Amino acid sequence: MPIEWAQDANPRDAWPHEEKDFTPWLAEAENLTKFGKILGLNQLELVRIEHPVGRFFVDIFCTDDQGEVIIENQLEKTDHNHLGQILTYAAGVNAKTIIWIATDIQPEHAAAINFLNENTHEGLNFFAVQLSVTRSGQNFNPNFQIIVNPNNWTRSSNELSRAVMLSTPTTQLQLKYWTAFTNYLDDNQIDLKRPKVQGKGWVPINLGKSGIKICLKVNSQAKNIAVELYIDHPDAKELFNRLKENQDLINQECGLNLDWQELPHAHASRVEYLKTEANIFDESSWEDLFKWHADIAQKFYTVFQPKIMGL
Repeated sequence: MPIEWAQDANPRDAWPHEEKDFTPWLAEAENLTKFGKILGLNQLELVRIEHPVGRFFVDIFCTDDQGEVIIENQLEKTDHNHLGQILTYAAGVNAKTIIWIATDIQPEHAAAINFLNENTHEGLNFFAVQLSVTRSGQNFNPNFQIIVNPNNWTRSSNELSRAVMLSTPTTQLQLKYWTAFTNYLDDNQIDLKRPKVQGKGWVPINLGKSGIKICLKVNSQAKNIAVELYIDHPDAKELFNRLKENQDLINQECGLNLDWQELPHAHASRVEYLKTEANIFDESSWEDLFKWHADIAQKFYTVFQPKIMGL
């Protein structure tokens, strides 16, 4: 069998047009998953390509287990215009992870991305990724080199230090509960997006639309647990009322008598399902609570996610 050495190739030979060729290729589920693994991003899922942000369009809008992700592509060297664009897009969709792909990351732009990683809070992550291509015969092979990535070790250490200083027995119990819950999902191979574990009374599951999420909740004082659709979008009331127009149908599809809370004196609205007599201080009951949380969250995701994306 003949063996050929791979030769460097022009990315434009593989993808002549950035918008029509490269962006759709990267947005394919298999390619997006492989790209996410290179960056260490879990459960990277496409929401939309050419997603509108005001009068502009972000190349790829997706989500991972931490929140909204945007990917901006350049089949050329980086420039100031695209640096401004990624910041505009990030603000427009409330992105948690911002990825800038180019065939030549200029030193001044790498420095700018590094500056953003060092001077923004722990919830924001910026990547600069350099794309190159090799060719073997008729086959093109993409190579993604991370030029700048988030300084996660320093950030995580700082956040952990603050968490330890501010922790209480309740927050420690909440962190233990949510950690055990995600282990339960893994051990039982349950088809549900993994929430971000935190020492709080709630954890989020993203639906692919900024400002709307499913929240799993525990209330140690009231001794109840809940799952809710939480709508904190700029048009929260309008979106809530559009969903509520189909309240009976949605309740029927979920098989649940949901509590629709417009919250007229608040910006946000919610749709909640509550379980009473659920005491998380009783760890012997946790497996039953895990099963309830997982079952209800799956119903919420199955019913609400396509409706949310259609709003």
